[in-house]
Amino acid sequence: MSGFTSHLDDIDKNIDKLVDVPIWAFHGKLDTVVPFEETERIVRRLEGRNRNLRFSAEPDLGHSIHWQIYPGREIYDWLLRYDRKSRR
Repeated sequence: MSGFTSHLDDIDKNIDKLVDVPIWAFHGKLDTVVPFEETERIVRRLEGRNRNLRFSAEPDLGHSIHWQIYPGREIYDWLLRYDRKSRR
């Protein structure tokens, strides 16, 4: 959620290790703390390679996007679909 990743060389060097990890990325386009492009950059690198990749780009939210996501049930239902043994 609203992740700043471009300063982490390990993420870029190990992007292939994220291909089989279920990822649901969130970022508000109005974020003034972490640029939206930070999350978008990682998502673009994984598109077409990670079959369990979701990206929720919220046009009217900023850095505190989590206040809109965590109270809902959808994120928890999504998380419970996965475990370390089975990657659907």
